[in-house]
Amino acid sequence: MAKFRMIHTDFWDDPKVVEEMTAEDKYFFLYLLTNSNTTQIGIYQITKKQMAFDMGYSPESVNALLDRFINHHKLVLYNPETREIAIKNWGRYNFNRGGKPVLDCVRAELKNVKDISLISFVGERIEKEEIKFIYDSFTTRTEKTGKKSETLLNQGFDDTSAISGQEKEEEEEKEEEKEKEEEIAAANRAELINQFISLRGHGFAHSPKDEDAAAEILSVVPLDEALKLLKQRFDTFEPKHNRDRINSLGYCVGYILDKFMENLSEGDANNGSRQKVYKHGSGFGRPATKNAEQALREAEAARRAWGG
Repeated sequence: MAKFRMIHTDFWDDPKVVEEMTAEDKYFFLYLLTNSNTTQIGIYQITKKQMAFDMGYSPESVNALLDRFINHHKLVLYNPETREIAIKNWGRYNFNRGGKPVLDCVRAELKNVKDISLISFVGERIEKEEIKFIYDSFTTRTEKTGKKSETLLNQGFDDTSAISGQEKEEEEEKEEEKEKEEEIAAANRAELINQFISLRGHGFAHSPKDEDAAAEILSVVPLDEALKLLKQRFDTFEPKHNRDRINSLGYCVGYILDKFMENLSEGDANNGSRQKVYKHGSGFGRPATKNAEQALREAEAARRAWGG
């Protein structure tokens, strides 16, 4: 199911946006409202490295923009420990509809928020009473008891005690491990895209489709193999005329997957040695125990998806 975020046209008529925001501020604000990490509640986890990669900015630029939005515009809060960001006017742009599905989604997502102060920050600007009540119930009771599990929403529905210190520690470790994996995957995509831009020889920007292509390639092919095969694609490319050139990474997907499949087929038939290739590539989001047959099926499906 596609995920999308709604931006009202009066965003561009907001006096704060028109009079106080630079072009860079507007770009950053729209990114915070629409990036793929956003949730239904206006509070979500995202690393500064991910912001920098998505926007094509340096980490220093992202730090400066965050500081400006926190201390000058006062439109967001960011917790560097939990890596959660909260957008003050989220309810203004996204809660134009209600109903049970929306309310259930809001309840479920609020339970996952680690920094409770962010809930009250967003809840202040929510106009729909039924949704505002849910936000308030997660903060009012928590302030009195100091326990997230004893909010008004949970009272009468959940008799479980507060999460034990050990369980909480395990959850935090899992979150940290997940974040590290995401950062590694983002860094690998960035490296593949940077090599593509370098080999392309013109321009410094890339498109969302290039990011999709990088993710598709790295879901099957280890980074070192992908870099080698990408260069090979450019080296073997024969232009039909002087304006014919490789403009998108998507053009290279079929070639890279085909060559990778060929290399697998020509390699040692021993299943253990083939599994070793995927063990090294497990950081891209696939299990290390995947066998060669599964890999070939995945690569073939991916190749067809890209029109190969």
